[in-house]
Amino acid sequence: MKIEKVRPNSNPVFNSITPIVSNPKDELIVTKQKRDAIINRLYEINQDNHDPIDFKNIQKIHENHKKTLKRQRSLPNKIVQDQDGQADLKYPIDRSLFGFKETIYFQIPSSLSLIGSYKCFIYFGGFLWFYFLLFGIVTLGLALSNTQVSLRYDNHPKCINAQNQQCTIDFEVLDYLKAPVHIYYSLGTFYQNHFQYQDSIVYEQLRGENVETSILKEKCHGALYNQDMFPSGETPTSFGANILDPQAIAFPCGMASKYVFNDYFDVYSLDNNSPPDQTPIEIDRKGIALKVDIEDKFQRIPYADRVCVRDVQQESFMNWINTPTLPVWKKLYGTILTNMVAGKYRLVVTNNFDSNLGTGKTLYFQTANSVGGKNVGFGIVLIITSVVFLIGTVYLIFHSRRNKVQQEFDPRDLSWN
Repeated sequence: MKIEKVRPNSNPVFNSITPIVSNPKDELIVTKQKRDAIINRLYEINQDNHDPIDFKNIQKIHENHKKTLKRQRSLPNKIVQDQDGQADLKYPIDRSLFGFKETIYFQIPSSLSLIGSYKCFIYFGGFLWFYFLLFGIVTLGLALSNTQVSLRYDNHPKCINAQNQQCTIDFEVLDYLKAPVHIYYSLGTFYQNHFQYQDSIVYEQLRGENVETSILKEKCHGALYNQDMFPSGETPTSFGANILDPQAIAFPCGMASKYVFNDYFDVYSLDNNSPPDQTPIEIDRKGIALKVDIEDKFQRIPYADRVCVRDVQQESFMNWINTPTLPVWKKLYGTILTNMVAGKYRLVVTNNFDSNLGTGKTLYFQTANSVGGKNVGFGIVLIITSVVFLIGTVYLIFHSRRNKVQQEFDPRDLSWN
């Protein structure tokens, strides 16, 4: 706020002092020899030449400032120099004495000043230590209570040379898996977090929007046209089995849409009472995608089954397109809605996805609870955080005791009267 005019005063030193209000939000700088001029300096006229502001409590403010100067023991450490080289004293404003009009005029908002102390930080650090330790132990215990069965099948003797064929693997479940049992798949060396792979995804196209051809050519390099989405010599077709124009731009285009995980799994129970030609255990492949993906991020265009290479509203495709942050990832394949008792099972794999694109094909059968699956990393991080807060709290305790001993003799407590 610019001050244009000040009400005159009989004090001979009034016209020689510098503006006292340096920062109305925080503090006043008051010259020791010119303290009486503060009352006159706070009578101001704004830029619109309105009537002077009438501060009814200005004398109380001034008296309160004088009392504050006497109470503060640290004032000798706050001596500054004004433009004339004279010693000035800095002290805070008592905002409680300002009225609503003065608060708005000087733009002094109400605030809460928190002065930290050793005791405050020790109590707060102890609370955080206990909270993180308790929460970490509970989270770790719940994660360990989940059961997981992992099965890598790309290096199995029956599946090594079974590209585009079926292979059968027998495995055993040692623990009881309570429904729902979630099935995840993972590719060890297929790094979906690579920036070039992520940049090839055109999210506007997946939402069914019209995208300029120049943008598609820039992002979908190497997987732009329908003929690029299929192996050489294969006729491009839509997901509805309609023959596509090889030179037309693919929908959706990009490397992520070209290389989609398409292995298929059937699970059978091999108990003694089951016939050899039994039906497989039902795997529910609906409800595996996020609600925001189904309702917003992935939308079909008109006549999608005739012109689109992929069905963007297929939930398995949605999970595949959502790229992970880390190079090691697992994606949800489906859910078994019945319990899996301990015993022997058979997995029939239709090996469609090229193993050369990503080795380490692994299938996971696992249960889940309120903290997710068998993920112990989060609980370990919470426990490590609690240890850090414990070390900090112990350090503050010893540091406060050492300072207490050093402050037993304070020269400022001496009286020479």
